[in-house]
Amino acid sequence: MKKINFLIVMMLVSILTSQINAATPLAEAKSFETVILKLNCSGFNVTGTGTSEMSVGTEPNNWVASTGAEWTSYNCFPANITSVPHIKQAVQFGSTTTGTGLATTPALDLSPSTGKTTRVRISATAGSNKTGSLTVKLNGNTIGTISAATFGATYYTFEYDITASGTSASILSFEHSRVEEAGNIYVNDITVYKTPNILLSLNCSVFTTNAATEMSVATAPHNWTAAIGANPAVSEFMYAQGTSTNAYGKAVRFGATSGNIKVGKITTNDMDLSSSGDYKTKMYIELYMTTVDVGTKLNMSVDNGEIQWTFDPKTDNGGNPVTPATWIAYDTEIIGGTSASKLTLSHTRNEIETTCIYMRNLKIYKEYTGPTTVKENFMNNSIKLYPNPCYNELYTDADYLSVINLTGNSIIQTKVNNGRINVSSLPSGAYFVHCYDKDGNKSVHKIIKN
Repeated sequence: MKKINFLIVMMLVSILTSQINAATPLAEAKSFETVILKLNCSGFNVTGTGTSEMSVGTEPNNWVASTGAEWTSYNCFPANITSVPHIKQAVQFGSTTTGTGLATTPALDLSPSTGKTTRVRISATAGSNKTGSLTVKLNGNTIGTISAATFGATYYTFEYDITASGTSASILSFEHSRVEEAGNIYVNDITVYKTPNILLSLNCSVFTTNAATEMSVATAPHNWTAAIGANPAVSEFMYAQGTSTNAYGKAVRFGATSGNIKVGKITTNDMDLSSSGDYKTKMYIELYMTTVDVGTKLNMSVDNGEIQWTFDPKTDNGGNPVTPATWIAYDTEIIGGTSASKLTLSHTRNEIETTCIYMRNLKIYKEYTGPTTVKENFMNNSIKLYPNPCYNELYTDADYLSVINLTGNSIIQTKVNNGRINVSSLPSGAYFVHCYDKDGNKSVHKIIKN
């Protein structure tokens, strides 16, 4: 009986091991961002700077066309400035005189989501006079200030974590200030999104040339600190590939391309690789081989233990070699990590010196696998709004509301003070009112304004 039990255990171990070591390509690359709102400037067809503000301009030069949602703004203009090569298509904050710019989003559901981080990303630059600034606010509270004095002749990206402060009816605003007329700021991307908790992320876009030295000792932006935000303890025969005209574009190369057999290896610093409760620690990676050499592999292990995942060109695709000269994505769980573990990726190959593996994306992240609950009472009128018809005031127990006309334009967006809203300025007619309370409930009412 003991012998039978032992055999069963060994069979289970064998099955589990084969599952861990299997490297099954994803059908398509994985997206880590659930986008809530995104500014799109590619539709701007003006020459120079538009003559009307983004809030009142016609498509494709208004906030609705560029973001898919109605904003309020002043002194914000669509720009397509080809005379300054690094600006091009963008939103210009600030008028041509001394006016400063302001843009405010509609109400967004930025309430915390279990296992997700909510972030806002802004890509901005400035002209030659770097005297302006752009303050980013969430619900009236400053979360960051972007100073034009730090800009070079390129766009800089700024990101802010707004997980803890977001609500079901959050307002983001972008407030521009300057001390002279030429202190404009240009923004070509605003993205609000939710993402898993990412522990480590490789960013190859910082590479500008092919580094001749290993990633661990190369200078920025050709080193691991610039590429992933953390300097690994060990890096052997790893090279930055920064020429975007290559077939594989910008990437990190495992292995030398000449000389004796030199294979690549990277070991991260300590990080929390433990999986517990409703969270799994996972690794997402995108790999490329110019030609398929079945003796070339990439192995993953934790704390120098047994190999628990392998990229094997011979067996990855149902026993057939993977397609060469193609980026292939994998998403695998990391087993047996602790709160202070190291992850190692080690490259092996046969005697073909030029057979290297290229990596352009590496993310170590926590995936939430537990239950999720969403509390939303939509169009059930659980939030009071009266009288209807109304004249000069509306009374409500909402914390925030948005009044929308029958063409879909938001006329009023405001917090509610003392349970009342002044609507005397609204023309007579029918409107929809979106009401939100502090618990995340939402109700939609149709009202008549006399």
